[in-house]
Amino acid sequence: MDKINIQTWKRKNQYNHFKDYDFPFFNVTANVDITKLYDYCKKNNLPFSLATLYISQKTINEIENFGYRIIKNEVFFLKDMQIGTTILYEDNTFGFVFLDYFENIKEFCTKSRKIMNQNLKTKTISNKKRLNVTRHSIVPWVTFTSVQNPRKFGYDDSIPVIIIGKFKEHNNKKQMPISVEAHHALMDGYHVGQYFQIFQKNIDSLEL
Repeated sequence: MDKINIQTWKRKNQYNHFKDYDFPFFNVTANVDITKLYDYCKKNNLPFSLATLYISQKTINEIENFGYRIIKNEVFFLKDMQIGTTILYEDNTFGFVFLDYFENIKEFCTKSRKIMNQNLKTKTISNKKRLNVTRHSIVPWVTFTSVQNPRKFGYDDSIPVIIIGKFKEHNNKKQMPISVEAHHALMDGYHVGQYFQIFQKNIDSLEL
């Protein structure tokens, strides 16, 4: 965890402008073409939801601003972002699990599936505060066009939140909505735009 010198940071002005907002978060929702990812999962017998989380994790770790966190009015940079994601139980309640960082998609899916299967048995919700994560949730029932996430005011929270929706087919392509919510003191629309561009690039680079 590396501390950022705010006085010499290129985002000093943007940070100081947004850091004291009552609600400093902004949200961008866009569609991505997941056709190749879907086909890759079918060919390699991988769970599509976990493969999608892998692509998101890989993308986040390629964009520096997704690793910035505000901790007690100071900014730090954390590497190797993990995934914190919701998990749905049989009674339609949910919990949270943390998925470790792996560079290989098959290893990520195998290890993550074990973690999720274990959590399905224990239904354990961890209250431990983790900073080297991005929060994710998959909403496979809705092809949404916008999302509003809950936030606790007064809580020292600058973790991005990513919501993944239900894909739909159009012109033989599968389009899936993704919502990215981020702290404006730490990143801008440019960086969220990078997320969508690199997410697509990481899908397109899969070898079928």
